[in-house]
Amino acid sequence: MLVYFLIAFSILGFHDFLCWKLKYESHKLKLNISSEEWTREDQNEYDKNREFYQGVEGVVSNVPRVVWIRIGFEFILPALIAVISVASLCRLAIYL
Repeated sequence: MLVYFLIAFSILGFHDFLCWKLKYESHKLKLNISSEEWTREDQNEYDKNREFYQGVEGVVSNVPRVVWIRIGFEFILPALIAVISVASLCRLAIYL
């Protein structure tokens, strides 16, 4: 049971981190681009760091996988454990 909760909280933490990172980087990018002081040098710097901004897209691509893992741990696995437990109790009651 302890291992289940450690894994579940790790998944929750990773998911929350990815969502935070995405929002933070998107907000930072919007602030920089919408600034009235955006110069040609800023545009050149943005173009040089395009790999970094594409890395943000990499974070976004990981979010759906983590969401499905989270769904499995929060909903499917507990329901499966409950069904197995009830079935085991019923089987035990039949033998008694």
